[in-house]
Amino acid sequence: MVLREMRIGGVWLMALAAAYAQEAAPKPDANGVYAAGPGVTLAKLVHAGKMKVSKEPYFTGAYFFVTLDVVVDADGKPGEIRADRDGIPAAVEAAAKAVQDSKFEPGTLVDGKRISTQVRLYAPFFYPKVRQEITDEKPAPPDAATTKLEVGPREGINKGVSAPVPLNSVEAEYSETARMAHTEGVVLVSLIVDVRGMPQNARIVRTLGSGLDEKALEAVRKYRFRPAMKDGHTPVPVMITVEVNFRR
Repeated sequence: MVLREMRIGGVWLMALAAAYAQEAAPKPDANGVYAAGPGVTLAKLVHAGKMKVSKEPYFTGAYFFVTLDVVVDADGKPGEIRADRDGIPAAVEAAAKAVQDSKFEPGTLVDGKRISTQVRLYAPFFYPKVRQEITDEKPAPPDAATTKLEVGPREGINKGVSAPVPLNSVEAEYSETARMAHTEGVVLVSLIVDVRGMPQNARIVRTLGSGLDEKALEAVRKYRFRPAMKDGHTPVPVMITVEVNFRR
């Protein structure tokens, strides 16, 4: 009697384990694409495509990167590409083209089966220096010692384009944490000045912490500019880097 119960219990446990394993097995979405998770090895970037940036828009000494979510199929070929909605069109286009020129090792399941997976990639830009390759690691801001603040056209890529002109000055407030810690320093903020002279896509390039990064962003988003002009009469979007000083 005891042996029979053990056998019945053993069968039941095996059936339960099998059902659980089936339920826990990774599943693709409606398009057959697997996301990161247990049992899934994502596609790997093995050869990074080169970025070629056109003259527009007219970057002015700025650092930023474009984030891309890319579907890589079971043959290692990139398919659907989704980029930052607020990215500069010329930069997004260059990044997407570089992804298409890249080579990937396809993702796999535990049993070695090749599958379609979605991966996140980055296209870093730092003018006047440019890292012209797609990467699968989130870029770190450039060394502060090499960051040069340029608000104005640069010979070559910015020829014929005037710099945006600030129309107001908004003082950044100290955070209570920074005030108590007597924190001082500089926060660098990269942003786009659009054709209306409005700041867009503000991002921290060099951080200071203690809540001051957020205060710098708050201030910069209130800036207003006379937009950059091409050939003196056509407003164009440009990327600039703003230095926000915190001194007590």
